[in-house]
Amino acid sequence: GDAAKDQAAVKNLTERIKYLHTVLKLPKLDATDIANGLISVAPEDLRLEFSLLEISRDDPAEELFIQMLLGTESDLAELDEPIAFPLFGRGRALYALVGKGINNETIDQAAIYLTGSCSCEVKEQNPGVDLLMIADWEKIVKPPKETNVQAQVTNSVTTNLVADNAPEVVTIDGGAKKEPAVEKSSGRPWRFLVIAAVIVGLILLLSGRSR
Repeated sequence: GDAAKDQAAVKNLTERIKYLHTVLKLPKLDATDIANGLISVAPEDLRLEFSLLEISRDDPAEELFIQMLLGTESDLAELDEPIAFPLFGRGRALYALVGKGINNETIDQAAIYLTGSCSCEVKEQNPGVDLLMIADWEKIVKPPKETNVQAQVTNSVTTNLVADNAPEVVTIDGGAKKEPAVEKSSGRPWRFLVIAAVIVGLILLLSGRSR
C-alpha cells in the first residue's frame, strides 16, 4: 500500500536477481541421481532463472493465494510492509522477506539455497510451506529420455556400486602372536587323542552308573 516502499522493494529485488543470474552457477549433477532417474529434466535443459511476480494484497482474484502466503507465518498478516516470498519446487514457499529484510544479503541467501545441492530425500525435511496450486506437475516436468551418455553413467555407477558393495574378508586374531604352521599341524593329533579319551571316560562312567 505504500508506493515508495513497494517500489524500493521491487527495484532491489529486480536488480539483485539480475546480478545473481550472472554469478550463480548450478551445482554439478550427481551421476548416481541421474542413474536412479531422480533428475526430471534432461541435464542439457537445466538452466538457472529467477522471475518476479508482483501481487497487490487488494487483488480479489488473488485473495486465496495471498491468504496462503500470509498464513505461512503467524504474524505476517499483521505487518504493513512489502513482503517477498521465494517460491521453489512444486509450489513451496521459503521463509518471507519483510520490509528492510528485503536486502541484498537475504536475497542472496535465499537464491544460493535454492540453487544449491539438495541433501533432503524427504520433502518434509526441506524448509518452507506447501502452497495449494492447480498444476499437473507430472506433465509440466517430464522425465528425460535416456541418452547414450545417461546409459554410460548408469553402467559406470552400477559397476562402482557392485565394487563398493563386494564382500570383504576380515581376519581377527585378537592381536595374539601367530604360531608357525608346523606347530599347529603337529599339535592337532594330540588334541584329538585327548578329546577321544575324555569321551571314552564319560561313556564308561555313565555305563557304571547305569548298573
